[in-house]
Amino acid sequence: MNQAQFVDLWERSAEADAFDAFISHTWATPGYQKFLSLLLSSYWHYAIAAWLLSAILLTILYALGVLPLVVLIASNMQGYQVDIPCGPWIFLSTFFSATCGLFCAPYLASCTCRTSRCFYDAACVNQVDPVQRERGIYGIGGFLAISRQLWILWSPPYLSRLWC
Repeated sequence: MNQAQFVDLWERSAEADAFDAFISHTWATPGYQKFLSLLLSSYWHYAIAAWLLSAILLTILYALGVLPLVVLIASNMQGYQVDIPCGPWIFLSTFFSATCGLFCAPYLASCTCRTSRCFYDAACVNQVDPVQRERGIYGIGGFLAISRQLWILWSPPYLSRLWC
């Protein structure tokens, strides 16, 4: 991140009396990996709900004959042969629905009354002003003390470092 991005992130942060989670990570790990990790651990249930809703809806559409069954699979069991009609729609749509549910979940969750606050050092510790950054680093123990949970975003370099 460049300095302008750090300033923007710092300006978006807000003062808090407590945190729901303290996120511990290493700066060496790419941001997209941390994003996906947090997304999956926080919003997996949205992906499952979207997948299930899509599967139920498409099963009903299959049963009503709305969706075409374009593939025939030959089955032979104990001498009894039958062609089973199938369609790719459930496989394709449920994957797409689960992915959309997962990536839309943070926006859907922000519409609800429940909000959560987390400590993420890039946002909560001023990374541009050296005096404020030092104060923030020395205050890490205090931030951890007022956090309900500690989330460790483990990656290979995580345990090979002394600090960040």
